[in-house]
Amino acid sequence: MGFIDNPWVMIIPGAINTQFLIITKTFIEGIPGELEEAAVVDGANDWTILTRLYFPLSKTIMATIGTFYAVSIWNQYLIPQIYLKTDNFKVIQQVLKEVVIADAGTSTAFKNVILNGVTLNQQNLKAAAIFVSMLPIVMVYPFVQKYFKKGIMIGAVKG
Repeated sequence: MGFIDNPWVMIIPGAINTQFLIITKTFIEGIPGELEEAAVVDGANDWTILTRLYFPLSKTIMATIGTFYAVSIWNQYLIPQIYLKTDNFKVIQQVLKEVVIADAGTSTAFKNVILNGVTLNQQNLKAAAIFVSMLPIVMVYPFVQKYFKKGIMIGAVKG
């Protein structure tokens, strides 16, 4: 299928997650049908109903599911390990494995560095690499956090 050394292998195989699809379907079914009927009476076509009714009402679920997808793709290790062989397509988890785990006995990735008379320990440099690898997800999370409670609870059983 052409997935060897192709960065699309990170997106296409997991593009449809059944759990996220069911949560999104439940959310869309919770939107009252009267809104669509009112839009049809006002003369809206299907495209207008989708873009002016359903998309604005679905911000919470799109933010929640989008964040879940982003985190799951960001945290993938096995798929890139199997399919992405060249160094150009290495993901951050593969680099972290080489730096933190594979380097445990050899000390080849990081050497003790002396900078202005201060010795930087290789363990500190490994910890810094782990911290920097977490930053993109940590930076995105505060902007979508407000949607999580509403987006996650939408798939819950209501009593």
